Amino acid sequence: TYNQVQDVLDGVTTCDKQLRDMLQACKELAKILIDKRQKRGNINFVSKEVSFVMKDGKVVDVVPRTTLFSHQIIEEFMIVANETVAQYASDCGVPFVYRVHDKPDSEKVAVLIALLKGLGITIKETQDLHATSLSKALNQAQDTPYFNLINDVMLRTMQKAKYSDVNTGHFGLASACYCHFTSPIRRYADLVVHRVLKTLISGKMTQKALDAYEEMCQASGLQASKTEKIADEAERKADDVKKCQYAATLLDKPLEGIVSGVTENGIFVQLANTVEGFVSARLLSSGATQFIKEKFTLVCPNRRYSLGDKVRVAIYSVNQSACKIDMMLVDG
Repeated sequence: TYNQVQDVLDGVTTCDKQLRDMLQACKELAKILIDKRQKRGNINFVSKEVSFVMKDGKVVDVVPRTTLFSHQIIEEFMIVANETVAQYASDCGVPFVYRVHDKPDSEKVAVLIALLKGLGITIKETQDLHATSLSKALNQAQDTPYFNLINDVMLRTMQKAKYSDVNTGHFGLASACYCHFTSPIRRYADLVVHRVLKTLISGKMTQKALDAYEEMCQASGLQASKTEKIADEAERKADDVKKCQYAATLLDKPLEGIVSGVTENGIFVQLANTVEGFVSARLLSSGATQFIKEKFTLVCPNRRYSLGDKVRVAIYSVNQSACKIDMMLVDG
């Protein structure tokens, strides 16, 4: 298991020497691959995935999901496998299902750059934005109080990765050629990739096969992208339901949080365990408010609220059917 491998790497437990040497070699190779990707501009976003602690069928805690280096080893090996397969298919000029990630929308990038500059983070502005620029900006923010804020806003700036029969590269990974090849047991796009490869390697890629695969790759890319969105939404909804169940156990308790979103109607506040609620503008001020969109700021007569601000809140209402958590600010 990942935990057992990590214990061997950390010297906590021991195992057969041949296996231990292999795992150490895997560790060193993963470090080389990580360094290589970093240099070409890979953006290292911090995951906000969580685990739910259950007791008697009820959520009793929400905790950040732990990522070990043993996880990173497999991740790095998967990435290089996916790139290698995609490059091979591209060089052979056969129909294929690529995993593509387009450059972020220029308007969203402009807002992100304005935020970064306001926080003292320099970023190279060019006509043709490269992932390296965003990667360097995120690295600059690493040891600042604004890291989580910049990480989140940068994530929201990104386009959604998708499947396509046309290779346009993968912006987030700074990869010119990428596909999903490593999980055919659970992703249909990978299965199509394996079918194309099998036909190609066995020397059976006739014109009839090429025509059939061209149609299959285009159709399956569209279908897989569509159903991936549905699956992602279902997963988010399931997480929201569980978070609401947990939030209902915290009613009226003073909690520490940070402003994770700002709108003209109020602010979103996220707790350390990623549970997020909304504080209405009417609860922030009895007077008029001003929303400054480009600065992610809501100005009230007695205070202004910006992304990343620390606040103390209390949950006063949870609508589990609507997955809605309402908060109010508390003193102290």
